[in-house]
Amino acid sequence: MDPHTQQPMQQPVQPQGQFNQPPHMQPPHTPQENPGQTLSIVSLVLGIIGILSACSLIFFYVGIPLGIAGLVCGIIGRNKTPQGMKAGLAVAGIIVGAVAIVMAIVVGGVMTLGILAEIGTPGTDMYYLFSDF
Repeated sequence: MDPHTQQPMQQPVQPQGQFNQPPHMQPPHTPQENPGQTLSIVSLVLGIIGILSACSLIFFYVGIPLGIAGLVCGIIGRNKTPQGMKAGLAVAGIIVGAVAIVMAIVVGGVMTLGILAEIGTPGTDMYYLFSDF
């Protein structure tokens, strides 16, 4: 009932042969979500920071745990990536994490050998510092 006229409201009359359907609309295109993408990005960032710290002569030992964390995050991110989707970031994170580990080990080994060589060389300050032991 129409409250102003006290008469029943009438429905609009449809011509014969036409249907009351809304126009066909396609849903907006949404890209497929990759549940492993966040871990892949984290692994890449951790690996890059691990490489940078491995190159540092003071913080080279931080490169090993950062590289391991990047490697693990990359493997988990790769496993969470659905079949048929590209996992390039995860693979890059795995590679960069492994490079960070290797670089930190190499830099640490070279520094250790250098310190040991310096201690064993007579005439150096380190030789006299550790010669009493």
